[in-house]
Amino acid sequence: MTAFEMSNTEQERENARQVWANAAATRSRFSSQQAGMTQAATEEKIRLGQVKPGMQILDVATGVGDPAINLAKLVGPDGHVQAVDMVNEMLEAAEGEAWQQGVTNISFRQANAESLPFSDQSFDLDTCKHAVMLFADVEMGLREIRRVPKRGLRAVFTAQGLPEENLWQSCIMRVFNKYLAVSHPAPGTPHPHRFAHTGTLSKALREAGFNQVEEESPTLPGNWHGTPEEFWESRRN
Repeated sequence: MTAFEMSNTEQERENARQVWANAAATRSRFSSQQAGMTQAATEEKIRLGQVKPGMQILDVATGVGDPAINLAKLVGPDGHVQAVDMVNEMLEAAEGEAWQQGVTNISFRQANAESLPFSDQSFDLDTCKHAVMLFADVEMGLREIRRVPKRGLRAVFTAQGLPEENLWQSCIMRVFNKYLAVSHPAPGTPHPHRFAHTGTLSKALREAGFNQVEEESPTLPGNWHGTPEEFWESRRN
């Protein structure tokens, strides 16, 4: 990687941090609606990760605590969830949500997926929900996530599908595209549909050294339990 490419990656990372820091308050406000809308994806993650009581889990790019808080409830008092995010404002909101729900077997730490502050083979399971497509350096992030689970154990990722299959995303973007000149992201750069095509995330995982990669493309429900005005505010932000 050249110095110029590295500076671009660092700029993308900082831009993303600022965007999500600005979004943290709204994400926190609508955290229950957002978690409900993606509950089916959380359930798939739990199934694929074979989550059991007593597990030690790392949740990467945890945002305002979904699914980390649910995972902490499932692993019980003998288990623990370490939630990380690069945006401190998100972590503060997640910690507050965990406290409100009385969940104590969870820790929060500011960290970038591409430089995880944990020893090799520290966890029974790594999870990352709807964030891998936004990594500034996907290969580095995936190699770091591969480094920290115990040998032979699992990491589970979810990513968004194609825009036309993803109505909660596309219904908003159709409005923006009607009135704004929205540029298409360059290939290989962070964007929500980076791994929408079947096989692209599997390829990235294999290139990062993952073995026995399995990929599924289910169509999952995503219902917003709130008003249309709240949905618009959440997605616009």
